[in-house]
Amino acid sequence: MEIVAPAGSPSSLKAAIKAGADAVYLGIKGFGARRNAVNFGVDEIVEYIDYAHLRGVKIYLTLNSIMSDNEIESIYRNVKKLYLAGIDAIIVQDFGVFKFLKENFKNLNLHASTQMTITNNLEAKFLKENGFDRAVLARELSFEEIKKIQNSSKIDLEIFVSGALCISYSGKCYMSSFIGGRSGNRGMCAQPCRKLYNKDGEEKYFLSPKDQLLGKEEINLLKSINISSIKIEGRMKNEKYVYEIVKYYRKLVDESYSDDIGNKNILKIFNRGYSKGYFYGVDKENILNRENSADFGYEIGKIFENNRIEIKDKIKLGDGITFVDKDNKVIEGRYVNKIFLENNREVKEAEKTIIKLNKIPEGSKYIFKTYDKELDDNIEKDLKNITKRINIYAEIIIEKGKKLSLKFIYKNRGKEIKSEVLGEVITEKAKKSIDKKIILEKISELGETTFKINNSRIKYDGESFVSFKELKNLKRECAEKLEKNIIDFYKRKDDYEDIKKISEEDNLKNKSDKSEELVISATVFNENQENFLRKLGIEKIYKKGYSIINEDELTKINFEEKNKIEDEDDIKLSKNITQLVINKDKLTVDYSMNIFNSYALRFYENLGNIDTIFLSQEMSEKQIMNLKKGKNRLGIVVYGCPKVMEVRVPLFEEKVSELTNEFKDKYFVKINDLGHSELYLKKPLNLIRQIDDLESYGINEVRLDFTFEDEFEISRIIKNLKDRTGEYIPYNYEKGVF
Repeated sequence: MEIVAPAGSPSSLKAAIKAGADAVYLGIKGFGARRNAVNFGVDEIVEYIDYAHLRGVKIYLTLNSIMSDNEIESIYRNVKKLYLAGIDAIIVQDFGVFKFLKENFKNLNLHASTQMTITNNLEAKFLKENGFDRAVLARELSFEEIKKIQNSSKIDLEIFVSGALCISYSGKCYMSSFIGGRSGNRGMCAQPCRKLYNKDGEEKYFLSPKDQLLGKEEINLLKSINISSIKIEGRMKNEKYVYEIVKYYRKLVDESYSDDIGNKNILKIFNRGYSKGYFYGVDKENILNRENSADFGYEIGKIFENNRIEIKDKIKLGDGITFVDKDNKVIEGRYVNKIFLENNREVKEAEKTIIKLNKIPEGSKYIFKTYDKELDDNIEKDLKNITKRINIYAEIIIEKGKKLSLKFIYKNRGKEIKSEVLGEVITEKAKKSIDKKIILEKISELGETTFKINNSRIKYDGESFVSFKELKNLKRECAEKLEKNIIDFYKRKDDYEDIKKISEEDNLKNKSDKSEELVISATVFNENQENFLRKLGIEKIYKKGYSIINEDELTKINFEEKNKIEDEDDIKLSKNITQLVINKDKLTVDYSMNIFNSYALRFYENLGNIDTIFLSQEMSEKQIMNLKKGKNRLGIVVYGCPKVMEVRVPLFEEKVSELTNEFKDKYFVKINDLGHSELYLKKPLNLIRQIDDLESYGINEVRLDFTFEDEFEISRIIKNLKDRTGEYIPYNYEKGVF
């Protein structure tokens, strides 16, 4: 089982490798789903590809965000440089980016990011059939669901096992985008889910999940079904966190300790509450932490009268602590500079006893530790002293009348990488036979290299003389040669022609006839809305379907009934890959598929059964104008409360409830038939005034999305539609998103 570790910076990359990662994923500056991490320049990545390969570690590049045409085409030179340098795989979210990379770099391994929201075996199979090598599954799946997907699909699966969870399905969250222009799908999420929200006068972190931390039992279950890879979240975390969490999973995978030790250290490094996520199913109370959304440490003591503190763990000078009240609200944080026992004797540390501290804030009830100096010092020591080495095989031949010969062999990926050097012909006879242990000792002193001899064959005639100096020189030359051969092994030949992209000529050839009349359509939540709209003359109506269908939910849905065709002209609305797979008739692809560029349009065009594509609601007017349109009809939603999240847990007991954020933005929270929470901005998008412009940009269909509107509100919107009037609320349409 491969351990894939995060690297948001060079120091984190080195820490991950020292801790035992098999692969490291990192981002290029300006791209990927963690653009606020330090990330790497292209030349840096080239350097670290060699660095990692010399230590037996793979490098995966994250391009897991949606991109415009210009951005996709601009990555060509950089990706080509990394491709030639030997990058092991690229992780993508955008089908347009996937299509571009697949056409330009045919031998490149491509992984589907968790941002693609792969939640069942039908979607995993679709990825394999279309050329993906690995799928990083959505983090909302249980072990039983993962097991079913593993048994049903042939694609390699990667599972997140620790780190920050998004409360929304990744790739389907638009909250940061709509309220602040910072798109999570473009790596710029402002994390509004971690803020306070008000519901019915109560203020809590209603949308903040605990972090995930799977342990020994869960890792053994994943191993039992032959999961290819486990993934650790944390590109925004520092190198000490990365080191400790990777070390924890290295030992769990290698079965070298129980998870109690690791759990305790992880709590000391970072803690906003931990859970098993969705591994054992949907458990709202276990997944959410409505009291805290930041690192608050872990409880180490309780405060009694006269400032007496009962310590149940260890406290030491230099530790960071916070004082917390009876309601778990943080009062104050500080570093420990003095510790007193009950007899007022001052000490440097104390454990499981009664102590006193200076100036305890009023109202304090508990003490939490937020920084453990001892652990921090130990990690720092490890990072300075540990060298990651790879095992090699050595073969040396010492025979009179033949040249001294030394071979080093590194076995990797089913192949052998070798180096061999020859010395002078041996002519002298030794006065005394050399002990083979000494010969092995001399060639095993590999100093600053990343090699470690773990097996060897020494062929010695027992009488030849060879100087230790010559052995040393031979060993150094052989190691240098092996280093070069390993680096070269991963390099690729520059056998690619110039960039393959959509040219204006290709665009003109593919353009469909835009002279057709603009279609007005609608999406409805219920039959009353549908019947009323038909009376008002709206003929093309889509039923509100499911945006997410998890593995266990496949059997709960009668797809034929839910997507029933009313007449031969009715076209189904596909909100996810599942619906692309099960529907062979003409389809409309919804905006929830995050179609943001011309390359994504071509991907769907090649599927053959797509009629209309609704563009991403994160696109600006300028981006829509500049799209190379292709053969499919294009659609835009011009009215509707934007759906900004889908959460697998039912957040509240009520079927419909309301949340308000600190800026007074209001959200409807609706629990759908599958028990998922759907969050909608209460203030609707309204581009009705722009319809004529949209038609001139090549849009063939504009849609009204009705959620909670009654007949009066629907009538008003239809009147605005006819008059091209109404309040203009553009959200991302004017400026686009970061």
